[in-house]
Amino acid sequence: MAESTRLTIPAVMGEIKQACEFVMRAARHAGLDEHAAYECELAIDEVCTNIIEHGYEFNGEAQKIDIICEQVDERFTMVILDDSPAFNPLLGPEPDPDTSLEDRKTGGWGVYFIKRLMDEISYQQEDGRNRLLMVKHLQPLNAERAPRAKISNHIASFEMGNGVCVVSLIGRLDSDFSLWATEALSPHIHEGQRLLIVDMSGVNFITSNGIKVLVVAYKQMRALGGNMVLAAISNRVSDVFAIVGLDTVFVTYRSLAEAIATTTTAVKPTS
Repeated sequence: MAESTRLTIPAVMGEIKQACEFVMRAARHAGLDEHAAYECELAIDEVCTNIIEHGYEFNGEAQKIDIICEQVDERFTMVILDDSPAFNPLLGPEPDPDTSLEDRKTGGWGVYFIKRLMDEISYQQEDGRNRLLMVKHLQPLNAERAPRAKISNHIASFEMGNGVCVVSLIGRLDSDFSLWATEALSPHIHEGQRLLIVDMSGVNFITSNGIKVLVVAYKQMRALGGNMVLAAISNRVSDVFAIVGLDTVFVTYRSLAEAIATTTTAVKPTS
């Protein structure tokens, strides 16, 4: 017997976290393992962000997004409804994950994510509304379910001298975080900054908007003649990087200590 739950949120960025939590609870209740539930959470963030940014053009304060989660046999379904202008997001051109960071566009990865995270996805117009259906097939639960960390977003930084700076990102690199993260990073990206080491050990969730922040920062550093590397990327974040091909283009290190030891020896002191 099908069991469904429904959530309605205002079409604003600040409400996406509520949608993510709702889908995560529903996915776990349906019997998805932690990894599959995480993929559903990531997909719903991308869909809602796309609706708010492109459908309502950030003017959706008076508009609504409806999310309906349902378990039918071995399928966990998510239906997302909105009243923005009719548009099928699945028909757009796909970005190339093999593009170099210098030539890579900063946007356009959200739908690409969704297609690879979900087992089924379809779009149609229903009663004058956009209707996106996403399906995740149920798999046997893992024997042990890890607790989900609750970490507040923030950025910590440490100037090491000689044009080297360590920036630690902590929390969720999602649609909400990206609104201020670029501005928070900008003081550490300037003429004379030779190396930016981004510590990712505290990042527990990343979306295409979070990736956009990193790509923009990398391009800015390269334009100034500097470089940016990443350290201590979690398995979850690494999986997302692999989807968009960033696992082979970003220079990464297993730990912050390794990144500091390896990169700072290559940076010659300034006279």
